[in-house]
Amino acid sequence: MKRRMVEAKSIWSIIVGFVVLLVYTGIAPFANAAPQTPTGQKILLRWNLDSAPGDTLSLRAEKTKELMQADPEVRDLVKIELYYSNSLLKAPDAVEALMRGDIQMSFVGTWYFEKLSPNIIILDMPFLFKDLSSVNKFFDSSEAEATIYKALSNKGIKWLAGSPVGTYSVITKDPVRRVEDLKGMKIRTVGYGAHTISTFGAVPISMAAGNIYIAMQRNTIQGADISAISIMDRRLYEVGKYYLNAPIHFTSDFCIANKKWFESLPGMVQEKLEKYVKEGNQFKRQVTLTKEQEALRQSMPSNGVKVYTPTAEELEMWKKASNTARELLMKKLPDNDLVKKIELMQQQ
Repeated sequence: MKRRMVEAKSIWSIIVGFVVLLVYTGIAPFANAAPQTPTGQKILLRWNLDSAPGDTLSLRAEKTKELMQADPEVRDLVKIELYYSNSLLKAPDAVEALMRGDIQMSFVGTWYFEKLSPNIIILDMPFLFKDLSSVNKFFDSSEAEATIYKALSNKGIKWLAGSPVGTYSVITKDPVRRVEDLKGMKIRTVGYGAHTISTFGAVPISMAAGNIYIAMQRNTIQGADISAISIMDRRLYEVGKYYLNAPIHFTSDFCIANKKWFESLPGMVQEKLEKYVKEGNQFKRQVTLTKEQEALRQSMPSNGVKVYTPTAEELEMWKKASNTARELLMKKLPDNDLVKKIELMQQQ
């Protein structure tokens, strides 16, 4: 009996040694397999989007997924599921769901972060940023990290990328060149844009972008605070024939992740995901800039929209008229020096 036990142990020792040799030399079929999670399953990344497939707003996520799937080091490790048009969660619920860990990533309009990071209202400051590039420069700065992203991090949210969705101004049914031309008009707007619109003497109306067309068609509203890109995407040139080409404010969106989930990922996956999100974000920024320029110079005029760019003197009048809204936002800003810092940043 004792002899059989010794023989059995010897056989097992030989088998174990043989397997180790196979793995070490790379002969075993699993020796060179891609590393897996502890459960052997792919890392699931559910990404909630507030836009449709192919939409400019979806480009960052779509490009990130494309790059991740093309990378042999991570394509067998991560499974990315894109949920378009809030099919997973409505935008207002996405932030809380992400903080709970119900979803891993989302892109969300910056106006949803005010309670979590109050300095974010700086993005609604009228006429603070001169163009899309100025906003992007701020997003990539240490000032944004210190005043906005750090507060989000303290709430369990990792900021990965951000970009403006376009320059916001007004498309109207009647010509608007001077501030007084807007007086009495009902204008659709969002967030703190309502304060700016009201300082121009117009009546701000909160309304989802998808309802603008029919509301203008029925004359429920006489115009909308929206980007040139959205005007083309939503065919608003059919119901509004005048556009004021002025940088009133810049609505933006952030790409965010659940911080705990992100930090639990293998180091290499973290690096790759962050890298490709940033590349996807740069792609989205460039497309946004190109599409906005094409809309203003070609698409809108060819569809009967008269684009008016204010003179320097007229632009100053618009800025002056927005002072009440600026003062209101200044009182809400935790960092009162942030406006000056951004103005200085744009001069550099």
